[in-house]
Amino acid sequence: MARIVHVSATIATGIYTIICTVAKCQLEAGHEVFLVGCTRPDDSVASWLDELPKGVRFIELSMEREIIPSKDWSDMWALRRTLQEIRPDAIHLHSSKAGALGRVSSLFLGAGVVYQANAFAFLRKDVSAVKRLFFGGIEAALSLLPGRIVASSESERVAARRYIFLRRIDLVNNSIAVPPALLEAGARRPAGRRLKVGMCARVSPQKDPLFFAEVVRRIGGDMEFVWIGGGIFPEGQQALDAAGVRTTGVVGRDDALLGIADLDLYIQTSAW
Repeated sequence: MARIVHVSATIATGIYTIICTVAKCQLEAGHEVFLVGCTRPDDSVASWLDELPKGVRFIELSMEREIIPSKDWSDMWALRRTLQEIRPDAIHLHSSKAGALGRVSSLFLGAGVVYQANAFAFLRKDVSAVKRLFFGGIEAALSLLPGRIVASSESERVAARRYIFLRRIDLVNNSIAVPPALLEAGARRPAGRRLKVGMCARVSPQKDPLFFAEVVRRIGGDMEFVWIGGGIFPEGQQALDAAGVRTTGVVGRDDALLGIADLDLYIQTSAW
C-alpha cells in the first residue's frame, strides 16, 4: 500500500474532477490518499467536500493563485512541513502554483513526484506576453527538478516543449467519464425532439463562451443549444444569451453528467 498526496492551489471544476477520479481509483486499489489544498468561496459548489471520495483525508493549506513572493515562500515551507508529517510515497501536483511550490517542497523527501498543470500558466491569453514569458522561464527552471510532467492534450505537450527541455512529458488526454446509468437515461429521449447541442464548463474567458456563441450563430437551424455551468464572466454570459444559448448556472456533478448524457452533440471550446 502506498501513501499518496494530491496537492492543488485550487479545488474546483476540472482539476477537482481529475483529483476525485484518480483518488477514487487509488482508494479502490488499497492506497492511502490525502488531498492538500486551498478552498475558496468562488472555487466550486458549496458541497464540494461532500463529493470527495470517502477515505480521502483533506488538509487545508493556504496557497495563492497569483505570484506573491513573500506569501509563496511561507506557503512553500508550510507545504514542506505538511509533507514531512505525512511522509508520502508519491506526490501528485495539480495546477501551476502547486507545481512550483510542490516540486521545491518535495526535494529530498524520497517521494515520487508527478506534476500535472491542467493548462500551463505560460499558455494563458488573459495576461501579457512578458508575463507569459516569465511563467515559461519558471517552468523551464523547475523542470530541472525531479519528477514527471503530465500534459492534458497533445497541443499542450507540444507547447510545453518550448520551455521544458530536459524532462520527458507524458500525455494523459482529458476525457469525460459519464457513468453508464446516466448514458442510458440520456438515451431515452422523446421522439422527434430538436437536436440538442452543448458543452459543460464555467462561463469564463478560458472556456471561450464568445467562440461558442459564434458557433451557434453560424450554425443556426432548428436546434437547442445548452451551456451546462455558470460563472462570473459577464461578457461571455451576454454573448451566450444573445445567441439563444440556455445556461444552467452552477450545478452539481451528477446533474452536470446527466446534462451531458442528454446531449446529441457535445462541443468543448477553450481559449487556451
